[in-house]
Amino acid sequence: MRKYKTGGHQERNKRAGTENVAGIVGIGKAIEISNNDIEKHMKNLLLLREYCIERMKKLFPDVKLNGHRIIRLPRQL
Repeated sequence: MRKYKTGGHQERNKRAGTENVAGIVGIGKAIEISNNDIEKHMKNLLLLREYCIERMKKLFPDVKLNGHRIIRLPRQL
């Protein structure tokens, strides 16, 4: 009976060519799609962040913001 050797340690003991090519291509496309409107999403996040901070300050006058008021993620455009 003939034994077929699996890949070496550098192949994580898998036969060469068994990588998830469809998954690799898919994640690349997902990144491309997510970057299409990134500036629009960042602006929306900035508005939402400012709304939340102002709302918390109104509801809880003694609330303290942890971190810099402007220099934080997402960065202002």
